[in-house]
Amino acid sequence: MEYTHIFEKYRFSTDKAEKFGFKKKSGQYVYKTEEYGGVYLVFTVDPAKKTFSAHAVDSEFDEIYRMFEVGGSSSFANGLRDKANEIADRIISECFEDKQTRGRVFSYVYEKYGTTPDYPFEDDDDTAVLRCENGKWYALVMSLTYRQLGIDSDEAVDVMNIKLPPEKIQTLPDGKYYFKCYHMNKKYWISVALLDNIDFEKLSRLIDESHDIVEKKATKCPKKDKKVQNKN
Repeated sequence: MEYTHIFEKYRFSTDKAEKFGFKKKSGQYVYKTEEYGGVYLVFTVDPAKKTFSAHAVDSEFDEIYRMFEVGGSSSFANGLRDKANEIADRIISECFEDKQTRGRVFSYVYEKYGTTPDYPFEDDDDTAVLRCENGKWYALVMSLTYRQLGIDSDEAVDVMNIKLPPEKIQTLPDGKYYFKCYHMNKKYWISVALLDNIDFEKLSRLIDESHDIVEKKATKCPKKDKKVQNKN
């Protein structure tokens, strides 16, 4: 059974998942239930690929229980699927977090600038670019792990890169909400963890600043009139 659609609105919390009982195996997180009539359920989440699925395994033969997979109509198979849905709901409730701050950012920039997220990367429907009217980026929103931000954790987090003056880049990083920029010029860009409890008023001002910097830089006319040489 597939629950992958949950990644459209939620992110997987590896810390919460481990507390729930998930075990990390080769980049995936696996949770096994107790046996139900000789069959146990296995829930697998792959944060990198953004997949979430459930399988039933025959404990005697350690093989996939096919009646669960193909939609068998027996009362046992139906009961097992109901049980899987019940546990999946618990996992979603306890191990996933709402991407509400990402949504607030998108609502804010649309209302203020008419910006809609642009998804320019093939096979990546999660990474979004916010552009000025001139087409230049003023923000990049993506899903990373804290490890990519220099923190010893595989916890997933929504992150936004924005452009700011170098003096702010030096003073803002706090290791919780603001970090040295991931994958972009660290002198001019900073990464912001879009946590639910971030000061959104402050974040809004920084988004405005990034928008203004990029817009003004692109609209500046650097050309200078050439002096006409007097040949006389």
